[in-house]
Amino acid sequence: MCPPLLPIILAIFILNSNPLLAGAWKISPSISVSELYTDNVSLTTPGLAEEEFVTEISPGLSVTGAGKRVQGGFNYRLQTLSYFKENKRNNIFHQFQSDVIAELARELLFLDLSASNLQKTIDPEGRAGTNLNAISTNRTGATTVRISPYLRHVIAQDLETELRYTKSWVEYDNVQGANNRSEQILASLGNNLKKGKTLEWDLNYRSDKNIFSNTGNVEFNTASIDLMYSLRARVKLLAEGGYERNSFESSSPLSDQEGTIWNVGIAWIPSSRSFFEAKLGERFFGKTYSLKLQNRWRRTMVTLDYTEDVVTNASRSLLKPDTVDGLVEQETNTSLLNNEVFLRQRSSVNIDVSLAKSNLLFEVFNEQRKFQLTLEKEKNFGGRVLWNWPLSLYNQISLNALWNRVEFRGTDNEYKHKGIGINLTSQLGRSLSSMISYNYTKRDAKNINNSYAENRVGVKATW
Repeated sequence: MCPPLLPIILAIFILNSNPLLAGAWKISPSISVSELYTDNVSLTTPGLAEEEFVTEISPGLSVTGAGKRVQGGFNYRLQTLSYFKENKRNNIFHQFQSDVIAELARELLFLDLSASNLQKTIDPEGRAGTNLNAISTNRTGATTVRISPYLRHVIAQDLETELRYTKSWVEYDNVQGANNRSEQILASLGNNLKKGKTLEWDLNYRSDKNIFSNTGNVEFNTASIDLMYSLRARVKLLAEGGYERNSFESSSPLSDQEGTIWNVGIAWIPSSRSFFEAKLGERFFGKTYSLKLQNRWRRTMVTLDYTEDVVTNASRSLLKPDTVDGLVEQETNTSLLNNEVFLRQRSSVNIDVSLAKSNLLFEVFNEQRKFQLTLEKEKNFGGRVLWNWPLSLYNQISLNALWNRVEFRGTDNEYKHKGIGINLTSQLGRSLSSMISYNYTKRDAKNINNSYAENRVGVKATW
């Protein structure tokens, strides 16, 4: 496995060794102190819940740099947890995230680097929660490293070509068989640099290889051409054709994992506030469909989205995290122990409403997964509501509510999860802020051992 700090070391070397690349550094230390009360510290079943007070002290460091041809950032957080009733529960978590983008040779050679170390749920059927204060053996640290050099060059003013190689590693602290590494090759040539062309085209080649520590490897290879024809100023016809050759463990013969791919569709942009795109086609697993609709009014934006794709846990684990905030990945993904390829079909509706002094966000989603080896299915349906209301220049209140139902693969096990939360944040000075929070979570599972409810109250100060 690649050392997780390698991208950081390389980034420092790049930023400092070449005067053309060097930029200004900004170093921002921080520390937060919080006290939390929970009435179910171990997320146990009803009747066995145990109260606990948890003290958290978390120093952090943020480093950012930006120059003419390079930009990067590094965020680190040391989270220390002390439990009032049982000291043996005390724990320390190291979490970091780094990203560097550099232009090594002007308008030709580029380099992307990233690394992170965060916590993930091992098996979503078990109990883990979304906060590290809860005691659980169903979590693990996940270290991800990604190195991606690429060539990008403009030919004859309106043609652009790109050749990219990406090497990635994902390593888990205590999950045997889940570690993986991946290699990706991307090549493209297109004439879409200048907008307004009647016909835009892209030639694409993509090769993905996922290598697992103790299961069969997964490969996806695709060569295609994408066309976009401007029928009118705001109406475009879309088409894609090509061939794919894949290799993964499946209930069907290897020959059924390859074949021609095609899709046709239309894009309509009636105004700067509206967008509509619909496609239909076919791949080796059958008919494919996609839909995206977005419309913005004065205070409201509605987005409707439907997508289909064949993915693995390895590809999803390489998605970049948003923050280093001590939270655990939501319990809505497949088990880290499962490296099986699955067909993912997801639809969602988002409504964003800007009120006079606040903002509301509604989301409803429905996701189905069909596993290609066992032919088992999973279903995940749910929604959430977020409301942010600035009470004054220095105070803000946030409310959130969520609900989802998951039917797990291969069993009759399912759970219903719901939760509500309220946060009151205040800016007390230039570098001092505070937060008072309350959260309620309840999970009802067919397997009573995986059911729990928790009330959590916390006070936090950050410098």
